Amino acid sequence: MAKRERKGGLENETAKGKEKALASVVGVEEGYVMTWKSQPVGHAGPRGALSSRKASESSQAASYLALVGARTQGMNLSPTPACKQTKYRGKDELQKLKVAPPTPPWAHFFFLCVPTERKQRGDGHVAPLSRLSHKRPPNGRSFRSGGLREGEPGLFTRWQSGPVPPGAARPVPTLETLIVRVPPTPIAPPQLLRSGPTYLIIQLNTNSIVGDGPVIRREIQYRASQSTWMETHGVGSLTYKIWHLEPDTEYRISVLLTRPGEGGTGAPGPPLTSRTKCAEPMRALRGLTAAEIQPRQLALQWEPLGYNLTRCHTYTLSLCYRYSMPTGGGGGGNNATVRECLSVERNTSRFTLRDLPPFRSVHIRLALANPEGKRESREVTFQTEEDIPGGIASESLTFTPLDDMIFLKWEEPVEPNGLITQYEISYQSIESSDPGINVPGPRRTVSKLRNETYHMFSGLHPGTTYLVSVRARTAKGFGQTALTEITTNISAPVFDYEDIPSPLSESESTITVLLRPALARGAPVSAYQVVVVEEDGSRQVRRRELGGVDCFPTPTSHSEAQAKGAPHYFTAELAPSSLPEATPFTVGDNHTYNGFWNSPLDPTKNYLIFFQATSNFRGVRPGFLFQTR
Repeated sequence: MAKRERKGGLENETAKGKEKALASVVGVEEGYVMTWKSQPVGHAGPRGALSSRKASESSQAASYLALVGARTQGMNLSPTPACKQTKYRGKDELQKLKVAPPTPPWAHFFFLCVPTERKQRGDGHVAPLSRLSHKRPPNGRSFRSGGLREGEPGLFTRWQSGPVPPGAARPVPTLETLIVRVPPTPIAPPQLLRSGPTYLIIQLNTNSIVGDGPVIRREIQYRASQSTWMETHGVGSLTYKIWHLEPDTEYRISVLLTRPGEGGTGAPGPPLTSRTKCAEPMRALRGLTAAEIQPRQLALQWEPLGYNLTRCHTYTLSLCYRYSMPTGGGGGGNNATVRECLSVERNTSRFTLRDLPPFRSVHIRLALANPEGKRESREVTFQTEEDIPGGIASESLTFTPLDDMIFLKWEEPVEPNGLITQYEISYQSIESSDPGINVPGPRRTVSKLRNETYHMFSGLHPGTTYLVSVRARTAKGFGQTALTEITTNISAPVFDYEDIPSPLSESESTITVLLRPALARGAPVSAYQVVVVEEDGSRQVRRRELGGVDCFPTPTSHSEAQAKGAPHYFTAELAPSSLPEATPFTVGDNHTYNGFWNSPLDPTKNYLIFFQATSNFRGVRPGFLFQTR
């Protein structure tokens, strides 16, 4: 049966026979007493085992924090192989205690740490220390305790023990004094010297620190502000360049300082918050396509935008386009180029380009820009669909009217909006000066080929106004109509005489002829006129000259003709109402007709008698001449 003894809060255990066991209190953690038990010499299994038991509130062992360094047959055993890791504010550190190798090999040591200020209470108990902190002390010879403050001296109890013969006294512990050191920490954050898209150059700014030196190592600890990932780099100078950072990203950078000894690394210093610059966009946008094409708009789309492409959170996206427009009508003339760039909303990959000309090639490119650069995509060409054509310009309509025909010419629309397939011309009589014409007349339509921009209207009524319309057509339909009014010329009235009639009777000073009413063409007859031409030897040339004349446009009285030596004179002018039917008329009856004196004829002379009818419409006075002898 094993024998248990308690002394000084330590627990030892001896075994019967050749088995020798070593045990010690290795820590008090949250009310548990941790015991390390070593195996006897020559044991083939594990070197030791850790056990725990609930510490009694009145147990003296609960007032201690102890570490044991055990050496069995030259093997170092960790004094705290399974003690719970605990972090403490201040990270107090005790100096290492170097202990000479014990003899015999299985001898072991006990190390106790008791603050000098915490004296034993009146009830015989020692005030408990704070939790024990472990960071794998080498060879079991160093440890840290959270119970001591910076610069606070303490009593270090060293208790060396070996096999105790029966009846022999146990060794007496010895006391040593240690000083607590605090790891260094910078007072101020590092300073930014320069920034780039993928790097930050900083100055460590470690001239002022809190804690104890000397500083033997400096490290940079940084992470993105929106990330939990952290990286630490060792620094060999007072300035450092942090590489491989993300553009336009905020980082938090701190400095770590380390002094000699285990656990000599202090807490990170105040952080520097800084942002890298933007980088030039990675490349131009791709995948520009048309989702929908209409005559006057294009619905465009492209690849989605992301940070990996923009390389900056502040960027602009522009859509630039160009197309050519003719400056002259009919598709001819010079072309003018229209250029424009539009701003596109961020975080979008679609845009509708409006107010475009139909059936036109539109060249489009995308420009992605940030403060550090610009990337433009290759130009992509799209063609809008056809639309109905624009109207033919009214000023391009030119025409030449005749009495029964009209020649019309026009130009292609300024905006054909596609391929012209045909032209449609319509015309209708809307007014006439001829009472015999019924207006408005029927509407007639003529189609022309795409290359025929003219038309000759025939079979029209003289003196009639026609409403003419011209419009072009594409595959989408007819365009706007150009309108104009054209009036045909009036024609001279027509007599129904089949041949030159003979006089009805003659006297020495008169000749009686039969006058018939004329047939109006385009306008009613305004007046009838009887013209007398003297015929003698000296008048033959004049008569032949007059033979080439259709009528006598200028009225000349008998007295004016004699004064001017004219070969003819108007002897009478009759109103149309005075000649409703064929009526005899006597030339030379010495009467006056509408201001013209019908003077008696000279019996010694020969005369030619002309009868003409005139029409007057809008200032035009065509006439028809009838001759009698």
